[in-house]
Amino acid sequence: MEEKQEAKKPHDAFFRWLFADTNHLRLLLELAGKVNVGVADFLAAVKLDTLVRIPDSYSEVYEIGDADLAFRVNVATCVP
Repeated sequence: MEEKQEAKKPHDAFFRWLFADTNHLRLLLELAGKVNVGVADFLAAVKLDTLVRIPDSYSEVYEIGDADLAFRVNVATCVP
């Protein structure tokens, strides 16, 4: 099992670097929204310019690699 975790580390490090940056994440979400209706619907409901990374200490997962990144984003104001 330790061997599997060692194999995941370079992969996890790359994706952690990629997704931890709010600008990278915003651009990737915008791109995904162009090809995925569900993502587009989500993006229409939030304000991506308010995307903020939550510190790692929020999580009760003590292993890097699973639930180690989280973000807060404001909901877009609905106009009736």
